[in-house]
Amino acid sequence: MKIISHRGFWKKASEKNSIYALKKSIKHSFGFETDLRDYKNDLVISHDIIEKELTLLTQILEDLENCDLLFAWNIKSDGLDKLITKTFKQTILEKSYFFDMSIPETLVFRDSGLNYLFRISEFESLSILAETSSGFWIDAFISDWWTEHNQLETILKHNKKNFIVSPELHNRDYLKAWNFLKKYSSNDNLVLCTDYPDKAEVYFNG
Repeated sequence: MKIISHRGFWKKASEKNSIYALKKSIKHSFGFETDLRDYKNDLVISHDIIEKELTLLTQILEDLENCDLLFAWNIKSDGLDKLITKTFKQTILEKSYFFDMSIPETLVFRDSGLNYLFRISEFESLSILAETSSGFWIDAFISDWWTEHNQLETILKHNKKNFIVSPELHNRDYLKAWNFLKKYSSNDNLVLCTDYPDKAEVYFNG
């Protein structure tokens, strides 16, 4: 199982999605999940609509190219596919996975040949788009549903990348879910997205 940081490797909330946190994540050999949108024809990293200083994607492109890690990009605005293919080198695209687009935008990403993740949760089930996806973004808003009734085993049978949202991202305790995941820690198709990548590294690989 691989571990990626949620919005970078940060210790203070103000560091989330900062270049500092993203570079720190790579330095400690963790990929990351972050938010991607456009501003005046540039790709920027931001969860919210841009109102102040910009965090340009170009500030970390060299770091992305010179590592062997996975990256999950939460798409926050429509029409990014052409900017992405123009800005990302092929070596970066191969380790990048895009998710949370609208259905029409998901079709655009699929037809552009970009790796897209189909999101499943207790409110979202598999559909025909899941078949052509590169993997799944496994979210759990109110409970760790994927730990019950062989749900994870069923998902793993699709032999795709599986990015699991760790419970603390929704303000729940994470240790029970992590304990469940321990028996799958040798599975290279599993990726844990967490606010605590250093703790996860020790828990699963220490």
